[in-house]
Amino acid sequence: MRKMRRKITQKDVDRAREVTRRFSDLPLDYMSNEDKRNLIRVFYNNIHGVPIEKIPENQLHRIAESVRRRAYKIASEYDSAERAILENIEKMIRAKGEEKEFLEERVCIQLEGCNIPLNSYVSKKYEEAR
Repeated sequence: MRKMRRKITQKDVDRAREVTRRFSDLPLDYMSNEDKRNLIRVFYNNIHGVPIEKIPENQLHRIAESVRRRAYKIASEYDSAERAILENIEKMIRAKGEEKEFLEERVCIQLEGCNIPLNSYVSKKYEEAR
């Protein structure tokens, strides 16, 4: 049976961006165990009920690697979706008549489909363009 993926929330995206911002400059092999714990703590306080501080070193590296890989994937996917929406907003600003209405509807659907919150930069740009 296939595992169901939960929907990525804005909180997940914010956490993923934090990981990419704070932990992208150093390879995991050169990180201290405390840095690896801090990386994991961005997403989790414990793993299967075990506090991060009590996870063995060999597992700590693998978990940190998995968390960082997931964070990069979330951040890059979300950034590309935002970029596509912003491009459509720019087209919407320049368009007139029916084309503008069509683009406005398209952007609205994209915003809802990507779960972009109302207080985000992209949503604010959309409101300004309308």
